[in-house]
Amino acid sequence: MLKSDMGQVFDQSSTTGRGIVMFDVTGHNIFMATDQKMYRYLPITKDSAVKVDMHGANAIFIRRSKEV
Repeated sequence: MLKSDMGQVFDQSSTTGRGIVMFDVTGHNIFMATDQKMYRYLPITKDSAVKVDMHGANAIFIRRSKEV
């Protein structure tokens, strides 16, 4: 098992108030990974999707917070 100082991760999850830290940035935005027809059903505009980076789901730190 790998060991690391999780202090920075815990601090980041605390300061955002969301309790979630994602480690794997994919290098593209949500718009590039979403079929264009899906925007009829999703509560996000195409313009907004271009501005949101997509993260991989293989390494996520989640801790209890009001939002989670």
